[in-house]
Amino acid sequence: MWSAATYHGKADPKTLKPDGNGTFNGTIANAVSWIPGTTQMHFRGQSILRESITKLAALGMNKATHVLASGFVWSGTALMYHADTLGSLLKSEVPSLQVYKALPVDGIHPKFMTMMW
Repeated sequence: MWSAATYHGKADPKTLKPDGNGTFNGTIANAVSWIPGTTQMHFRGQSILRESITKLAALGMNKATHVLASGFVWSGTALMYHADTLGSLLKSEVPSLQVYKALPVDGIHPKFMTMMW
C-alpha cells in the first residue's frame, strides 16, 4: 500500500531556507520551523510508484488479468488523483491485464482543515 505522498513529484530536490517568519520560503507553516539551517526535500514519488509496479509484476502480478486498486483516507485521495497514471503503469507492466478498476473507499475529507500560523 502506498501513502498519498508516495505519488507526488519527480522534481530535483528543493532546498528550504528559514525566512525568519517561522516559515520556509514563505510556503510551509511554522510547524516545521524547528528544523535548523536548511532542509532538502526530495520528490521522487513517481519513480517509486513505477519501480513498485515493476517489482510487483516481477513477483507474479504480470500474470494478473484483473486488478483492483483501493485506498482509504489519504491513500484514497491519492488514488483518485493518480488512478490514470497507475492504470497506465499497470498496462505497460502487466500484458495479460484485461480489467483495471480504481476504488477509493474514502478520499474526500470535508472536515479536514489546514492551519496556517
